Amino acid sequence: MSQAPTPTTDMICIAAIANAHGIRGGVKIKTFNADPAHLDQFNPMIDEATQQPILIRKVVTVNGDLVIAHLDGVNDRNAAEALKGHKLMIPRDALPDLGDEDEFYHADLIDLPIQTTAGKAYGKVLGIYNFGAGDVLEVAIKATGKNEFIPFTAEIIPTVESTHLVINLDALKYVVAKEGLDND
Repeated sequence: MSQAPTPTTDMICIAAIANAHGIRGGVKIKTFNADPAHLDQFNPMIDEATQQPILIRKVVTVNGDLVIAHLDGVNDRNAAEALKGHKLMIPRDALPDLGDEDEFYHADLIDLPIQTTAGKAYGKVLGIYNFGAGDVLEVAIKATGKNEFIPFTAEIIPTVESTHLVINLDALKYVVAKEGLDND
């Protein structure tokens, strides 16, 4: 059995408990890792709410990014329901190294500044989401103070660096104009 990670400030959310499943303590877990079937490779994780270790005893099924699993010490529906919404955290250094320069962890993009291809400040990344049609960035736009969703594509965000992202405003204007035409 592996040692429980010590809670630190350098923790990454790898999954969240979505709901209870069945009457014997099963839980539905929404995963944020590349291979949901292998969520248990990060055992044990830390429950962000309680700062206690969470150990997956058994992964029952995987459907997309949703895993049904049994957790150590969770033996009935009431115990499983009490965990609804709890985030499962792992130490940042438990994540595998990325082999490709075009790969990065979403957590590393949060709070990164965005600048235009001309080097002018544009905004800051608030979040990364996927509503089914590809990743989008939630961005706090510096000029307007408003938050907007921007498609996270190589055409619109051609450069991702550890210190900032670069946005291609011409490509963004094209996407916005095209979407506006499609809605008419």
